[in-house]
Amino acid sequence: MIKNIILLYNKMRLIRLTSTSPDGIIDNNFQAEILLKENSQIALDSLTMEISPAEIIVDDKNDKITFSIEVGESLADKSINITHGTYGGESVGARTYAALLADIQFKMMKTLSTYSDAGTRKMLGSEYKVFYNNNGKTEIAVAQAPHTLITSNQTGNWVLSNITISADGLTIRRGPTGTAGDLDSYMYQPIRLARGGGMAQVRVGVSTAGADSDTAGFILGVSTTNPALWAGGTLEDALEDIAWGVQFVNAATEYQLIEDGEGANSGTSPIGVGGAPGTNDLIQIGQIYNDGDETTEFAISIIQTDGSISVLSDGIDVSADETYYAILIMVGSNDDSVAGACSAGDLITFTDPYDPRTNAIPATEHFAKGANEGLIQQEKQVQIYYNFLDNTLRDYLGYINLKSGNLAYTILRSYISFYPAFASSDTVDNFIFELLNLDLESYDGFTEQRQNFLSTIPSTATTDDVVSYKTSYPIFLNLSNKKPFTIRNITARVLSFGNRPFNTRGQTTATILIKDSDDR
Repeated sequence: MIKNIILLYNKMRLIRLTSTSPDGIIDNNFQAEILLKENSQIALDSLTMEISPAEIIVDDKNDKITFSIEVGESLADKSINITHGTYGGESVGARTYAALLADIQFKMMKTLSTYSDAGTRKMLGSEYKVFYNNNGKTEIAVAQAPHTLITSNQTGNWVLSNITISADGLTIRRGPTGTAGDLDSYMYQPIRLARGGGMAQVRVGVSTAGADSDTAGFILGVSTTNPALWAGGTLEDALEDIAWGVQFVNAATEYQLIEDGEGANSGTSPIGVGGAPGTNDLIQIGQIYNDGDETTEFAISIIQTDGSISVLSDGIDVSADETYYAILIMVGSNDDSVAGACSAGDLITFTDPYDPRTNAIPATEHFAKGANEGLIQQEKQVQIYYNFLDNTLRDYLGYINLKSGNLAYTILRSYISFYPAFASSDTVDNFIFELLNLDLESYDGFTEQRQNFLSTIPSTATTDDVVSYKTSYPIFLNLSNKKPFTIRNITARVLSFGNRPFNTRGQTTATILIKDSDDR
């Protein structure tokens, strides 16, 4: 019995393959010929390799992505140009893969707008999100917050403090126990505004002249501090937390533009204020499209009764990932017989569409507001698409087509890559060892064809992207050689998910076993 075992191993060849090539190819030439007898068999015994973080250079050949979001009745072409540079890899000064996705998201976010200019009206409440998902794939997502007009029985997650709202939502007033000029009657959204398509809008209500900005009107503002953190205080305390806002004082006083808590005359006066809220001016705070520098921009405007739009401030530079919360503070009295009394109406916000609290808000019908009658949300299934300029960026992100084709927005809001975004041991749970110059009897369900795959390898990588594999029971495959032949070269490579090659660093070492057909 012992003699037979010795005989078996005398007929088996162990071949150690090594490579330092960064492209992951193993190509070894031997000085001695290796005899492969008829119907010889081969198996992978072990593999050690280190994955090199994938690298891409973005320049004018591959920096462009065109995409759409439906506006009006047709698709609108939009495009972004990614910041040039090296991403991933280990080059000096290279940005990370996460930085590439952040740059794409930032540029896409800048194409959104809350204004009803031609080609923008379907963007309200929209937000792009470009990220590396839990399956190791690139995901370009776009979502839209529902539109809710606040009413007494549907506050849409607003938090109210001493505020009264009429059943139709057309009148918002200070509570009956509030004192004009104090910070005791306010409401705020604990959910941030959508980034890109976020907006806060309110209509001017009834006003009574005769009071100043300390005791009259109301303030619509946005704050980087969640107002839920307010712990009482004075109106002046609250104003310090308002980054941008507008105060309506009364029909005879200019709108007060608030920047970083400080108010000043805006140069724009109310028009026709004094009747029912449905006929008065609208105050709007939202983002405008900016194609210039590395900032997005807020704009504060008054949509006036006569159809004109007065922009109080635009070009307000904000970070694309800044968090803003909407706030409405009732400053004046709730008694129309008292000087400085005021009400507001038609309060609308578009909050973070990815927040489950936003998605729980029931949407109302589409709406048209004064001169800005284009403020319309999605009401039907629309089409979106994403196109790449060059296959290098497409491949790096893991997509398989330069053009996505039309995707149904209401069904597929995320464009997910087919392959993992780039080869890394924390995203690939199974590798493939392929022989490039020897034919094998193996088949691949992914390609639905015969392949020269010698083995699949579960990823057992360390945190340093080192894969170390050793099988306990080698699985031998037939080489399908009908006649004996000799070789001096063996070429192989390791593939990731979807049969994709990737880069390695350092030394890759593989051990293969070859035995004759009569070794049993």
